[in-house]
Amino acid sequence: MGRGAAVTMTSTASTSARGATATPSTMFETFEPKTQSARYERARVWGLDCADVLRWRQWEPGGTYVRTVVLKNVSTKAIKVKYKLPATKYFEMEFPEVIKLSPGMSVPVDVTFRPIKREQYDDFVEFKVAGCGSFRVKVQAPLPVLSLALPKTCDLGYGAVNELMRKDFAFSNDGDVPLEYEWRLDLPFTFEPKTGHLNPGETAKVRCEFTPIDATCAVAAAACVVTPAHDFHDGGVTCSFTVDVRAIGKYPFIRLAEKDLDFGLVLVGKTAEKTVRLLNQSQVAVTTSCFRDEKEHDGVFRCGPCGKPPRVLLRESYDTVRVQFTPSMPGTFSNETFTFTTPGGKRDAVLRVTGTAIGPTASLTATTLQFGSVVSGTSVKRVFDVQNHSDVPLFWQMDSDKTGTWRLDVDRGAVPPREKQRVLVTFAPVEPANYHRRILVLVRDAAPLALDVVGTCYDNTRRPAPMHLSHVESYRAMCAASLLSPGQPPARRDRAPFEEELVAARAASAPAAETFGSFFAPDPFCAVELDTHEVDFGACSRLRVAEAKTVTVTNRAAAKVTVFWGGASSLPP
Repeated sequence: MGRGAAVTMTSTASTSARGATATPSTMFETFEPKTQSARYERARVWGLDCADVLRWRQWEPGGTYVRTVVLKNVSTKAIKVKYKLPATKYFEMEFPEVIKLSPGMSVPVDVTFRPIKREQYDDFVEFKVAGCGSFRVKVQAPLPVLSLALPKTCDLGYGAVNELMRKDFAFSNDGDVPLEYEWRLDLPFTFEPKTGHLNPGETAKVRCEFTPIDATCAVAAAACVVTPAHDFHDGGVTCSFTVDVRAIGKYPFIRLAEKDLDFGLVLVGKTAEKTVRLLNQSQVAVTTSCFRDEKEHDGVFRCGPCGKPPRVLLRESYDTVRVQFTPSMPGTFSNETFTFTTPGGKRDAVLRVTGTAIGPTASLTATTLQFGSVVSGTSVKRVFDVQNHSDVPLFWQMDSDKTGTWRLDVDRGAVPPREKQRVLVTFAPVEPANYHRRILVLVRDAAPLALDVVGTCYDNTRRPAPMHLSHVESYRAMCAASLLSPGQPPARRDRAPFEEELVAARAASAPAAETFGSFFAPDPFCAVELDTHEVDFGACSRLRVAEAKTVTVTNRAAAKVTVFWGGASSLPP
């Protein structure tokens, strides 16, 4: 029944002398014929279609079971069919009669099976087609089969030491009876669930778990003992099916691409971020954890995985670790270590991070404001700017009130990055005298700045000599050199301070520590001091006069000193 096809092909040029000339040749290729079933041939030749086998399953002795074979005319002419009863008495059919089938019609034929004991039954029903011949349809009642379909091996592959390995596989009941199963396996392998029930055709899953304790290869045989739910033949049976279980433990190895991470100088109020790679150079996936030494850290560094649940790092891969530095105190150097560990690793990966905190850079456009001589009751105005040279907002505040002899239109503020803010200072004296004050500009997270304001007030009756900042510096230099005591006026016989003494006096007032210290401690070169700088009257009633408070003014100088309360003029600021 095979068919052949003639194919003409042209051979390619050969590199040898014998094959130098290409000549056409003919090759016959034989195609294998299609295998046709008896049912297909019967329907094609005789025009009658029906099943080849009737099979009974899950039967019990003493029962009655009926199966039907359907005869269908698939030809274009009428067919006459007659069947012959099976030879054994266990298969029964109605009395055979001639069956006439028109084209396209079908008729069912019932076969009754009545077993009397547990054994296999085999027979056939013979059908005769008028004018064509006969054919047989097998009738079978095999014994129930106890069978379990499961893989031969369960290979867990490579796993890290001290880490749990898991693998699920499925098995099914491909037999004919329900069964109970139980897995029996020695440690260190475990199966879950160990027991269960399977009906015919059902599938179940089991999980195999293994935790290697060292770098070794573990092999075991898992036995699945199955027991039928009932005796499917005389005496019953219990079978065992095995699966080979394998696993290999390996030591993990992780390392950091960089062991030291330096953030350099970082402004307070900003957050710097860097990344480092955590490499897994082993052949197994590992679980990594990160922790820090709680005794050494001050909370300025933050590592992404630190304090979070362990993460899985696949084999021969890497994880990007984000580290952030948020300084809180300018002028401090921070150093911390983060340790990355694995449950079964021999060595830990240690990351050392460092960084230095710096404050914003600020300056004043003028450190001295000279107001000159001013008539009592009038005012003179000067301006200066608070400049921010940093990339973060600058918050500042002055230790002076908005009212008084030295008036400020604004005494605090926030300067945006790389910007400046203007401040207006008004000198409005009332009492004729020489005036000097050092106004401190306090900057958050930075050293304070100092502004010296100097002016002279006079009227028609009194006119003091004009005073400049150089006079204040000379006085402080003479006090520092012990040429004068605080509050003592210089005499003509007293020598003037040398230039180096003036330079030293200016240098002494320049450091930020000296400037900041003057905010808390009184000026040692001032002859007059107050016992308090604030007077709090508490809650007062508008129906009676509040209780009086006393402020003590002390003269620490050896000479008489005239003092007065500085007030504000009636002029608007």
